[in-house]
Amino acid sequence: MKEVEQNIAINVLSQDIEEEKNSNNHFKKFIYEIEIGLKEFPNLSNLPLKSKIYFETDFEVPSIKKIILLLKFENISFEDEIKIWYDLGKFIRKRIETIIETSSEEVKNKFIGFNKVFYIKLDLS
Repeated sequence: MKEVEQNIAINVLSQDIEEEKNSNNHFKKFIYEIEIGLKEFPNLSNLPLKSKIYFETDFEVPSIKKIILLLKFENISFEDEIKIWYDLGKFIRKRIETIIETSSEEVKNKFIGFNKVFYIKLDLS
């Protein structure tokens, strides 16, 4: 896995995400928007955060691969984690919606498809 330092956050991209990025320019741009959202989200650089982006197979429909952004905060309250998770989700999805609204039909359709299988989860361990 590749680790990239982003302010304080560590962003890990799984091997299969890296491979998909290298073979699919639309997917590469989608992941880039997520990474930029993590960098630009207000006050996130002040928090101890680890993040990982990976594929997860849907257990009900195994042919669907979900794109998961997993967030792990350290030394903050559960209430703060939930608030940041919610606000960060809105922030990243707004970035994605902007791309969808301003892009060609091809890019728009790809991003809509990626967005349907994109989830943001909290690591509560």
